[in-house]
Amino acid sequence: MDAESIFSTNWRMFYCLAPFQQDPRGERYGLEMEKEIKDAGFEISHETAFAYLNHYAGAGVLRKVKRGRQAFFSLVPENALPLMSLLEQDRTNLFLRKSKTAMLISELSALLAHCGFALIFGSAARGHERKSSDIDLLVVDGVPDPDAIERKEAAYGMKISVHQVSGKELEARWHREPIYNGIWRDRVVIRNFHRFWEFALARGKP
Repeated sequence: MDAESIFSTNWRMFYCLAPFQQDPRGERYGLEMEKEIKDAGFEISHETAFAYLNHYAGAGVLRKVKRGRQAFFSLVPENALPLMSLLEQDRTNLFLRKSKTAMLISELSALLAHCGFALIFGSAARGHERKSSDIDLLVVDGVPDPDAIERKEAAYGMKISVHQVSGKELEARWHREPIYNGIWRDRVVIRNFHRFWEFALARGKP
């Protein structure tokens, strides 16, 4: 079953992977994941949560290790990539449904078709933007058209601060520069979820 089929037929199973969105290379024990799933607002029984986690382990999406009476789970990157990409897309869609700048963000995404991936961060990504706020846009392996950016700024009356970086530069800075902790935490990926999660699974959180 592919990622979209899992989402459409059993969204509760799909969201069992949500705890890994903030720590894709981390290891979590089952009871911790069950609590995080419930804290996110998904009512699920202990038995059902572990049935889903064991299903993912059997399918090779999760790696399961027993230590004493505890079961610990971690992502298997090559198998988890499609599901985590779709989960990130769902996170962005939920954000856009509530964001005051959703139209502008969608139009920015359309301008970035040929970049590696792109995301917004800062106050706009946290939903705290004001009319005087700028939109911080991180573009990886791409160069947005400056004239098109200026037209969007004029149309929406908002400053767009473009931060361009190559994939190699981002790899070198990811674990060294504190700014990436906030970018990771607040991110709203707006272009190429698959490429973003290829990077996240390879590098982990900052």
